[in-house]
Amino acid sequence: MIPRPDSAQHAPHAPSKVGPAELSNVARQLRQDDEWKQALFGLELRLLPNNQAAIREALPYLAEVALDPAAPSRVRVLGLLRDCGRVLGQVPAEVARTLLPLANDPDRDVRGAFWTCTWFWPGPVVSQTLLEAFANEMDGNVRLPLIEAAVHQKLVSPGTLQQLAEEPGYEDEVFAAAWTALAIGVHIPTAFEHLVRLWPTFAPIYPVPGESSLSLLVAQAGARAVPLLRAFTTTSERPVSTADLVQAWGQVAHASRLSTLETMDALAGLAHEGAVAELATVLWQVVPVAGERGPQLAEAALRWLDPAPQDHRVTELLVRCLFALQDHRWASVAQDLAQTGSPVTLSLVGQWALMLVRTPEVRKPLLGGTPGRPALPRPVAWAHDDLIAVARSAIAVQPSTAPVWADVLVLLEPSDEVVEVLLEALRAAPSTETTRALAALAAGDPSVFNSAARTTIAEHPALEAEAGAWLLSAQALLSGDDVFGSVWALGAATDSAADLLDLWAGRPSPAYRQACRTQLAGEVGSSYVQDLAHLAAASALIQAGESAAAWPTMRALVDAAGYLMPEAGVQAGRIVSLNPDLRPEWLAQARDIAQNGRPTSSGRQDPAAPATAVGYLLDAADLTAEKAAHQELALLQDAVAAGKAALVLPVAAEVLGRAISAQPNLREEVAEALEPYLSGDTRLLATAEPHSWVAIAWDAHLTALLRAALE
Repeated sequence: MIPRPDSAQHAPHAPSKVGPAELSNVARQLRQDDEWKQALFGLELRLLPNNQAAIREALPYLAEVALDPAAPSRVRVLGLLRDCGRVLGQVPAEVARTLLPLANDPDRDVRGAFWTCTWFWPGPVVSQTLLEAFANEMDGNVRLPLIEAAVHQKLVSPGTLQQLAEEPGYEDEVFAAAWTALAIGVHIPTAFEHLVRLWPTFAPIYPVPGESSLSLLVAQAGARAVPLLRAFTTTSERPVSTADLVQAWGQVAHASRLSTLETMDALAGLAHEGAVAELATVLWQVVPVAGERGPQLAEAALRWLDPAPQDHRVTELLVRCLFALQDHRWASVAQDLAQTGSPVTLSLVGQWALMLVRTPEVRKPLLGGTPGRPALPRPVAWAHDDLIAVARSAIAVQPSTAPVWADVLVLLEPSDEVVEVLLEALRAAPSTETTRALAALAAGDPSVFNSAARTTIAEHPALEAEAGAWLLSAQALLSGDDVFGSVWALGAATDSAADLLDLWAGRPSPAYRQACRTQLAGEVGSSYVQDLAHLAAASALIQAGESAAAWPTMRALVDAAGYLMPEAGVQAGRIVSLNPDLRPEWLAQARDIAQNGRPTSSGRQDPAAPATAVGYLLDAADLTAEKAAHQELALLQDAVAAGKAALVLPVAAEVLGRAISAQPNLREEVAEALEPYLSGDTRLLATAEPHSWVAIAWDAHLTALLRAALE
């Protein structure tokens, strides 16, 4: 079993504590009519979502306020106590006992809030009081939270539910108990039947009147709700709307990997029942993991497109689904839309094509295939002919879509046909995207430019700023002229500065090298765009034998953390390999980051910084592969628990892969540690954003990175 490193190495910044003096003041404010709301809001920010140490300090003060009959904040404070119990898992028994008198408080709102507060109490403390109240409480507004508390404390049996169901006037409590049992995972054998039977009557008002009871239930129950959704999907007299049902299936797919296939089958089964907007939305969410269900889902999307939905956004979403499923029929739908003058869909399909390659990598892969760079990934190569045809139609219908399509076309295999469409885009609406694409093709494969294309580019009127810099670059790369000085004058202060330096790295000149030196003299952290240019300039000067000039800037970029830290570290490592006397300084910095982390420019700690620094130390042979793997796994565990997997996992997976390559016998041990993330039912992002529309796509992407690390 992989040992866990000292937590101080990777979690140095504990949540802030709240001292006794501050808590006493807050307790006083919570008793004031004009201060309590603001005080409570501030305290919630300090305690939630997970400041356990501060919560334990605050509990006695909150209990005192809840017990004060004159405090105007009592009900809300009890709600905060409930949330604190959820964070802790269980409220300390001594605190719970002090609150027991509230079971008989004359204010029914306080009694109701009290019972919700007991959800996370030790059973022996509250069970007897709860059973007595269940027998004696007559106020219906209190009995609902009372029976919810009884379910949480596992005091409700099938016999209890049946007895309530047989007595008139208690069916709302039966429904609340059955709903709560499913939501929190307490097994009561008859609860499901009662829930289905009573759903039409009580779901519109429970647990929150006017809100979707099904959505709220699935949000808590996750995959446990699948039998209920299955029952609603297959029944002839459905007690919920198709829209609500579809959205609930989407929620389940987000929460549960194992339920995703059944969600896809449900979508296909509901294809004829309206709610096309909701069906399209959920379809778009599950597309990244469609697998063998892809053809079935594509047929459903085509069914929803005939006739075309009135809302063009739904149509656009369905076309994107077909494209993502690699179904060539997307193109005919898009062409029809182009002929009817609906370019919005075409533009957004293009954006989806870009999304396929713009995963968490820092730099977009614009200049692959140029000297010293690997070939570009071609994830849209399967749609080469379709994309060219649709791009032509889109540009003709609405020239303003040309920039998006230029960014798509440069992802295709270079060809004279791609150049032709880019030139059509250039004529229709000259833009930075189009001239950049032409320059990238000229750098990567100038043979695809025939004489007519070369003439068109050479004779094109000059453009301003970024677009002009890229046009001039394309012209120079095709003619052999050295015009970097003019290019840099147009592009140095633009968002294209880094890419322009990359583009011209294969043709360095005195003016180019001086531009790189000047760039490195600029302030680090002043802007993301400038820092990208710092990296490009450093790479060029290292290649030119001037690595020492880049060292201070690369160290500063590493210290600045954030998205550029990994690439800055790569450049720093190159410099150290060329200048061994810098090694002690580099190792000291990397060790400090691995132990203490680094804040970004926002002032918040960068969750990925320690993981990145561990990779530096592995590469420098300052850490063994085994120690590096242990530290990365610990950092990954913390990141997943905190809902930060998307930030840390890409770095951790890469370092783990390098550790395994260096010491192959680690593979089995690391695979065992990663097994819960790869085979578990819970998605990696579920902690942070369980219903985000990208949660499934991110989960698929992150698990693919982990599997690649093990190969």
